[in-house]
Amino acid sequence: MNIKSFKLVAAACALILGASAFFIVIPTAHAEGPYKKPVLYYGLSETPVWNSNPLMIRQNVDDIYGTETKGIIGIQRALIKTVISAEVSAVRNQYIQSEYNSTDFYAKSKIERTLQRFSLGLIGSYDHNTTRSSEITTFGQNVGVGRRDAFTLQPSMAYMISPRAALGITGKWMETRYEFPTLTDYGIMSLMPTFRYNLTPLQTVTIAIQGQRYIVLENTSQYIDSFGPYLTWDYNFSPTWTLSLSLGGLRSKSYGSGADEKWSQNLIYGSTLRYNGLRSVTELSISRARQPYANGTESYLTSFDAKEIYTVNPNLDFTLKGSYQTANQPAQSTNNLETAWNGGASLDYQIGPNWNINASYKYRQEKLTNHDDEAKQQIVRMGLTYQFGK
Repeated sequence: MNIKSFKLVAAACALILGASAFFIVIPTAHAEGPYKKPVLYYGLSETPVWNSNPLMIRQNVDDIYGTETKGIIGIQRALIKTVISAEVSAVRNQYIQSEYNSTDFYAKSKIERTLQRFSLGLIGSYDHNTTRSSEITTFGQNVGVGRRDAFTLQPSMAYMISPRAALGITGKWMETRYEFPTLTDYGIMSLMPTFRYNLTPLQTVTIAIQGQRYIVLENTSQYIDSFGPYLTWDYNFSPTWTLSLSLGGLRSKSYGSGADEKWSQNLIYGSTLRYNGLRSVTELSISRARQPYANGTESYLTSFDAKEIYTVNPNLDFTLKGSYQTANQPAQSTNNLETAWNGGASLDYQIGPNWNINASYKYRQEKLTNHDDEAKQQIVRMGLTYQFGK
């Protein structure tokens, strides 16, 4: 780990621990009934892995075999006015092909504080991992296990104007930096004021204004500004069904070398239909939003997602997922993501109060612009987890 990475890790840990101390002092863990989560939890897992195409390249593909060993520690606490959670984990990736070995670190925290009319929130996260395991796409490049550092901070505040109406504002600061020389470091700054109104106990309307700047950190004169209105309607139309519909428009303009510096207008939208039954949870969604990439571009990504979780019995869950993504192509770049298919299934079996077995299969197929052949990947995992503190 280099000096920059060490400083980022230290800053992330300081942020999480400092924010936690500011909002609440965690009391000593104690039993709160048989179904309460522990205040302090920690665990270990060991997962054999087979990956048919770890670098998602189109030619000269090699598969890998190995294990992922994960250690995790976290806290979670809900009081009358304060909710807090924080988690730190480390993952050791050990493969027969030693060039893929790495040790990754993750930290995340979430804090919510409710006052008489105000509510405050703070979400923070830090990832120190590899580009191979973290990006939506690396555009067919052989990036090996080059390091990736990602830092996110998202504060929010809301004020209740009346029992049915609230004003809020959410900010976001994110930086992603890469060790691999052909990938581009970037940052995102955004601000979103909102107005939320409860039409009925089961219907809520939210009006927001999105403002965002995507900036290339290696050349701060190269950036993209986007802003526009966004409307969301949430409706619980039965005890088991919920529907969320969103529609908005974003004006975007690119600045810097090769940019045409002209405003463009585009639709953004989202729709989620969710069924929450006694033994199954089904979710169907579609969305179109701005998506940053590791090659120094940002464009619109449309995603179609489906998910089904079925509870076979109190100890066994079966999950089935699928998605299709299609990306708009920035005019000033080539070799971008065109389409991607994802699918997978998993079984989660609780074999004891502390022991858990998980088996999963994942498939991904990715097509890039200006290429006829596609990259395909299969990942099989079979893991055993032991969680202390229960």
